[in-house]
Amino acid sequence: MTMLADDRYACEAFVARLDDAYARAARTPRHARLWTADPPAWWVPTMTVEQRRALTPDQRARFLRYRAS
Repeated sequence: MTMLADDRYACEAFVARLDDAYARAARTPRHARLWTADPPAWWVPTMTVEQRRALTPDQRARFLRYRAS
């Protein structure tokens, strides 16, 4: 939840939206919320040089295109 400039004049509305977001998150099963901490099974890691070198040419073109200089 991001607080915007207009929210400083209506803090109560922002806090209500924040409370609603927390309530929605609490209703989501824990296993469904962990993907940000634990990558999903389909995720192909590219954090290390070794992992990037192990990519297929297709994967390299897709996953690393923004790193190309």
